[in-house]
This record gives sequence, structure tokens and C-alpha cells, in this order.
Amino acid sequence: MSSYDITKNNLLKKPYNYSFSKFEGRKFLNAYFQNRKRTLNILSKKDLKVLTLNKKNNCKTLRELNKILKIKGKFKKFDVLLKRFEVSKKIYDEYSDLYVKKNKNFTRVENYLKFGLILCKYYSLNKKKNYLNALLKLNDLLISPGFFVKSSKYKDFQKLIINEIRFIKKLYEKI
Repeated sequence: MSSYDITKNNLLKKPYNYSFSKFEGRKFLNAYFQNRKRTLNILSKKDLKVLTLNKKNNCKTLRELNKILKIKGKFKKFDVLLKRFEVSKKIYDEYSDLYVKKNKNFTRVENYLKFGLILCKYYSLNKKKNYLNALLKLNDLLISPGFFVKSSKYKDFQKLIINEIRFIKKLYEKI
């Protein structure tokens, strides 16, 4: 893979198995940066809106993610949701208190955007790579054809991509 092919398929329907990716060095990183810059270029030409809670997009998970985002410190239970996402690459509309899915809807883009904002916040706070790793996978999902039309309407998506690039560049400089 000399180009960044991960986002070419609908990752909602067919999640990418990152564990079988081989390391391709600088070529891969350059292709990754081109993919993200291309996405930002598309977003810069759109009239993006701010994600707000309303009757149309209001679900239990989105309300909880919104609360977590407002907490000053870290919400420990969030790591359970992070692990659920790492396994399934999905965020459902409703979970039990232990983040066991309670319904089958996982297509609400707003859940993924709020989840991503929390990942950015937590990575900024403590630099744990599991948050950055999940952010990379989340953005791949949001860029893929299954979500791009929905996610590209929001400033929050642009913010996720900008933060991800900033985080990766800082790591890249250390190499």
C-alpha cells in the first residue's frame, strides 16, 4: 500500500483490520498526510455547522458523551467505551451502565464526532497513545464513504482532523 487506501472503502460496513497492516515507513506517512490534507481541503470549501444537541439527534450515548466532554478531568468509565470501539469500530446509540450495547443503531455521526472530541481532549491531557490510536481509526471511519457525506457537514470533524495531524506531526518530529 503506497497510498493511503484505508479510507477508500465503507468502513461502517466493512471495518478495516489494522492488526494486519505492515509498516511501510515514510511513504505510508506521506500518503496519510496527503489523505488528511485532501480531506481538509474539501472541508474548507464547505459551510460547516456546529454540532448541537436537538430533538433530531438526541440519544442516550450522545447526551453522555456531551457530559463527559464537559468534565474537567478524566471520566474513568470512558476507557470502557474506548475498548468497545477498538473491538467493533462502532458507537451505538444506547449502552448499559457498563457500555454493553442496548440497541443496534451505530450510524449516528454525532456520536462519533463527540467521541472524537473526547479522544482529542484525553490525548492532549496525558499523551496516552491508545487515545491517538482510536482517533486515527475514528477519522478513517469518518472519512470513508459510509460517513463522509454526514461528517463533512460539521466543524467538529474539521477540528478532529486538524488535531490528529498536529498530534501525528509532533510524534513524527521525534523520529
